[in-house]
Amino acid sequence: MLVSASMCLLPRSGTVPPPPMLEAAEDESELAGVIAHEMAHDAARRANKLMKRATIAGIFYQAAQITAMILTAALRALVLTTHCSMASTVSDRPSIWSFCE
Repeated sequence: MLVSASMCLLPRSGTVPPPPMLEAAEDESELAGVIAHEMAHDAARRANKLMKRATIAGIFYQAAQITAMILTAALRALVLTTHCSMASTVSDRPSIWSFCE
């Protein structure tokens, strides 16, 4: 039974069992279980990293949406104010300016 052996998982290279672990393993299934355990740790780390990236991207996306809404509202208010003030100076307003009343 493996008690105090530490396994190393290298990026893009796979797992590296230390020689004492190879000697301490009674059969292949024991070593396979340890390797699978380390691979699960790696999968969890990668999933956590992707979740962090997705969260950060979501925050930036929401900030961009809020900024777009604020700028759109400000631009619309500016355009309506400009058009309404221009339309009120003309005595014969076209029907398109009826929303300024």
